[in-house]
Amino acid sequence: MRVLSIDIDYIMSPSDHIFRERAFHFNPMVRWDAFYNTTKYKKEDLKYDPNKLIFLQNLFSEAIKHCDNVKFGYDHDSILYHIEDYESIDLINIDEHDDVFMMDYDWYDSNQRSLECENDHMLYYDKVDEGNWIGWLNQKKKLNSLIWIANKYSVTGKKKKYIEDIIENYRYIDDGSYQFDSYKFDHIFVCLSPQYVPIQHWEVLNWFTETYENYSGVKVDPKDWDTKKFEFEYLHRKVTDAILHKRTNDWKPISGSWSRRREEI
Repeated sequence: MRVLSIDIDYIMSPSDHIFRERAFHFNPMVRWDAFYNTTKYKKEDLKYDPNKLIFLQNLFSEAIKHCDNVKFGYDHDSILYHIEDYESIDLINIDEHDDVFMMDYDWYDSNQRSLECENDHMLYYDKVDEGNWIGWLNQKKKLNSLIWIANKYSVTGKKKKYIEDIIENYRYIDDGSYQFDSYKFDHIFVCLSPQYVPIQHWEVLNWFTETYENYSGVKVDPKDWDTKKFEFEYLHRKVTDAILHKRTNDWKPISGSWSRRREEI
């Protein structure tokens, strides 16, 4: 299964460092309102790289000629609605972020321990979100290979090394040198990532949907976009399983009471 995943936040490299750690909120409307009202920056300060957008446009225009399975969504983990059940996935991910580790374990002083803990939680608790869906696929033994086309400094240090250690057949390209040997994909997914693309640039998603409509003749109805987060639906599945005593590796009733049993990590 050959999959192309395009995250529009890839084009935000000129300004990602400005907003990456500021005013984050799960609601993107709130996030950008808070950002512009609590910082010195204006909308015109958060620019995207037009050359990277042209690269994505050219790639997408060529790839859709060979693929009938093209989907659009808001959050990157929504891709799992379409590829969750696939095996042996050869993934090309074009993205500002690695999406292997979310790195949201702030209570650890060590980045290494944070990475290890998140990796364990993907394995034991099926933790999945827009920032680690590739790591989740890897833990599920569904990932055959990963090519990550990134930006300079998208990942550095221990995180870069840890990803290299846990994912086999992994390539990281951040200098624009990757040459596609084929534009044939079994699935293409384009996501906006509204948390990581400033609100004034959200319209870029329209270019991709309109390009697909013009080529395929298929109307892309916004009602068909993936607007639900796989993270929450999958979490609720697991909660339901736990309540119904179906979970196989963790919660089990013992002597009429609940007891948590966990293998040593």
